[in-house]
Amino acid sequence: MPGYSSEIVSNAWQLHAGDHVSIPITGNGMAASMFQHHAIIEDTCGGNVLKVIHATVPQGNPGSCSGLCSCGSNQGYRVTEDTSDFGKIMESGDMRRYIYGPGECKEPYEVIKRAKEHLGQFNFCALHNNCEHFARMVKTGIKESTQVQKTVTASIVGGAAGVSAYAQSSSAGAHPLTAAISGVTASAVGSYEAANYSAPDTSCMIM
Repeated sequence: MPGYSSEIVSNAWQLHAGDHVSIPITGNGMAASMFQHHAIIEDTCGGNVLKVIHATVPQGNPGSCSGLCSCGSNQGYRVTEDTSDFGKIMESGDMRRYIYGPGECKEPYEVIKRAKEHLGQFNFCALHNNCEHFARMVKTGIKESTQVQKTVTASIVGGAAGVSAYAQSSSAGAHPLTAAISGVTASAVGSYEAANYSAPDTSCMIM
């Protein structure tokens, strides 16, 4: 799969406009260990300050995605441009840049153009349209999420654990995979937003 391999980003000089990156979702428990928040680099603004385009949820409104029927609905998710200092995240080795070979992705200017065309409301669905789907779609033209694929695979391999999750989620009226993915992702994205983004720096100009 294009962009499956990645490298640790320790300094902003490693990054360029149009790069696909991710950082851990902030929080305790399963979300922090299972999921990454994905974004597209729009610009580097000096030091370790980056301007990114990403599918997220406004601060203070974590939203939800309960069940497959929520796909395509407006639950507060948006594609936004945000500027922040990622120095601490880079120092901890928690930012990753995804590697694409020749012909596996769009040119940087096209990646940014495609990302900006989607600014505004984002029809979030944990299984089919999450932040990684968005980043990979604008980067390659193919909408996919390795996080979803790994979670689905783990649920199959899990056997008895998967049956237990199915029973619990079914009794609550939710799709089992959605219960495993969307509930955690939706609440954790809000925590990520509050912990990792400062107010936009309007002095950062796109060259």
